[in-house]
Amino acid sequence: MLNRGMLKFTIQEMITIEKKEKYSYWQLPSQVEQMDKVLPLSNCVNRSDFVRTAIDFYIGYILQSQNADYLSPMISSVIKDEIQHTEKGMCEMLFKMAVELGKFNRLAAAYHDYTGVDWQQLNKVVKEEVAYTNGYISLETADEFINRKR
Repeated sequence: MLNRGMLKFTIQEMITIEKKEKYSYWQLPSQVEQMDKVLPLSNCVNRSDFVRTAIDFYIGYILQSQNADYLSPMISSVIKDEIQHTEKGMCEMLFKMAVELGKFNRLAAAYHDYTGVDWQQLNKVVKEEVAYTNGYISLETADEFINRKR
């Protein structure tokens, strides 16, 4: 978008506002044949319109690639920072959950007077259940798993 005083013009509007001038370029005959084949598919009226559209497209492509060279490091830096922030939050939550689970296990062991053998058997059963349910644990799936084992 180009600014001219208070008026703003797009590149397409600038093409229609500017006075067209005639230029002479060398063109490969095979390219002219290809251009004639795709001309009906292009929204262009004639060869000149097709060439102008192609040039506009290529200029936009070049400018976009220059912007990508500038933006790519910035985007990757932002993504990296966001991943690190998310990772830190997840680690904090996992730590808190581990503390709560440790408190619960100690209370359960003290209340039920579990022995080391009982814990080993429970550990084996829970590992199988987690593998069977793909990590989704609920009372319903636990009940189904226990009844399936019997």
